[in-house]
Amino acid sequence: MKNKLLISFLLIAQSGGIMGVSEVFNSHNQQLFDAVIENNVSMVSKLLKDGANVNARYGLTFINRSDAMATPLMFAAANKKASMIILLLQNKADISCTDMWGNNALYWYKKQGGSDSTIIKLLTPENDPHNKQLFDAVIKNNLSKVSQSLKDGANVNARYGPTFTNSSSMATPLMVAAANKKAPMIILLLQNKADISCTGTGGQNALDWYLYRTRSLLGERDPTIIELLTPVTSVTPVTSVTPAVKK
Repeated sequence: MKNKLLISFLLIAQSGGIMGVSEVFNSHNQQLFDAVIENNVSMVSKLLKDGANVNARYGLTFINRSDAMATPLMFAAANKKASMIILLLQNKADISCTDMWGNNALYWYKKQGGSDSTIIKLLTPENDPHNKQLFDAVIKNNLSKVSQSLKDGANVNARYGPTFTNSSSMATPLMVAAANKKAPMIILLLQNKADISCTGTGGQNALDWYLYRTRSLLGERDPTIIELLTPVTSVTPVTSVTPAVKK
């Protein structure tokens, strides 16, 4: 299975483009993957300014090779393009994201023979105190502190599992806010480019947690929030898993 993704990476890089993209998908994201694969730094910068999602998923966003679930950073890492890796990280690419086999950008960088100690350090998940503050503020529904944490450099798509040792849920701040049914917090995180396609260890995304926590309170469901959290492809809401959030 791992070799399959590596082959996909190489085939895509050799072809120089992404094929079979439906018009319903974000064209900026499509172009972002093209530019990353072509190592076009200036185009990637422009596309990110134009609204492309730095943590877009190759599987969820595009029809072909839907089994990869790779992010732009993973492609840059697999191609060992240091300048591209740094650019994506400067735009808050999430080093904790993993493909469908659980491999992150660091894995692909090393797998392809990358050995630059600086790049390895940049791609290695650490216990960033800003991320911890962000989770604390989201759990406490403190909008002002969340805004400040994000300004201070917290990763809006940080993972509760790999970042902190007291949970293995792999939840993002958006999942926590959705599980707590906090509409203003959800909107704030989305305004800061929170990724609705991220999933936790059980495969549930933010929408799934929102629907699960409002399953017996249908009157409290906000159709606007549901629309904002709905990705192109959604999984079935969970029924038995409890998220690592404050009740």
